[in-house]
Amino acid sequence: MRKFKWMAGLCVALSLFAATPVGASSNDTVKLATQYACMPSLRFKPTQITLACADDNAYLGSIHWSTWTSTQARGVGTYMLNSCNPNCASSRITPRFAVDLTASRPRVVRGIHYFSLLRAAQSNGHKVLVLHWIGSPTSRYSSWESPSGRTLF
Repeated sequence: MRKFKWMAGLCVALSLFAATPVGASSNDTVKLATQYACMPSLRFKPTQITLACADDNAYLGSIHWSTWTSTQARGVGTYMLNSCNPNCASSRITPRFAVDLTASRPRVVRGIHYFSLLRAAQSNGHKVLVLHWIGSPTSRYSSWESPSGRTLF
């Protein structure tokens, strides 16, 4: 009986291994890069994504993800910005508008699965910001950047 249980366990383990293609990733292992104190941090379904790490005056906040697969994630959030009026130190960050978010273009670096493209669109469709994660997902000098050089709406 003991030998039978061991063989049954081995068969289950082998079938699970065979069912997962090489290079595949479960949905919860694909992360999205965020930043904390200008240091990259990979998170599963982050609720905030910093856009301006030097002064932390712009970010996507209150994020709720409706779907998260190994190839794409979709959600909604709020674009938060410090108006810096009369200056950044004396003003505060306030919600500006709702955004629709799409994270895509999954990459694998050193065994780390992450989304390398983030699209934030103003919910009314007027403004769109497309950002690429530049650098390694854990490198100190990595960040979200736009091909146009613009990281704010």
